[in-house]
Amino acid sequence: MRLAHSAGARWNLGLACTYYQELEGSGASPSSDVFNRGGLAAAVVVPLKSFERVQEFSLDARYCWQLSAQVQLEAGPVVSYFHSRAEIKSAFLISTAGGAPVESYGPLGEFTGNDLRLGAGAAVTWALSPRWGARVGYRIASPPNRTLHHISVALNWGF
Repeated sequence: MRLAHSAGARWNLGLACTYYQELEGSGASPSSDVFNRGGLAAAVVVPLKSFERVQEFSLDARYCWQLSAQVQLEAGPVVSYFHSRAEIKSAFLISTAGGAPVESYGPLGEFTGNDLRLGAGAAVTWALSPRWGARVGYRIASPPNRTLHHISVALNWGF
């Protein structure tokens, strides 16, 4: 959700809150283990999955170009604060008599993090009436270790 306020003829200031419910990642962790009494050690690669929830609070300032009486283009920087919570889990197979093995993940740890990042945003707004508009937007955000691309379509109402 984004709230915007006009700051003069050419600038819009925005405040937004975005919630990413489930971001899933996968990887592997190398380790070794002893498999028999003779001391034979074998390398083992354990599949890992991460499940993350991210809250983003952002503030933006966008410069506006009036392309026609009904169409406006705006673009500018976005400062975002990210609060994330992740769970790391390792994979193992569960098999039952006569059934196919099922992959399950057991918890290894839970982590939280906070980060402040700079991104960018742009949008095109078509005025449908003095109070209503249709908007298509794009925003790029970079929380730690990833890049998020947002494409939005909205119906705007002016106060």
